[in-house]
Amino acid sequence: MEIANLADTTQQVTWFYFTNYSAKWLIVSYGSEVLALKGVDPATSGGILWKPINRYPTLAGYPAAGQVYQYVNISNDGKRVSFGPLK
Repeated sequence: MEIANLADTTQQVTWFYFTNYSAKWLIVSYGSEVLALKGVDPATSGGILWKPINRYPTLAGYPAAGQVYQYVNISNDGKRVSFGPLK
């Protein structure tokens, strides 16, 4: 999306990016999908390799991930993500 297309609009946030205690990047969706950054590969679509961790289909050669955590909750203000115990 070009810069001009964003002017005077409100966009819904659907993915949240954060780093954990080991400084690894992860993304989480409101649907409890969790992906971990695995690397950069210009040969792939988007150039970034994400590995499914929780509730996500096969991606970039990585196997699908079922539900690993009992829950994944994003706070109402979008500043915190809570992971439940392993399922």
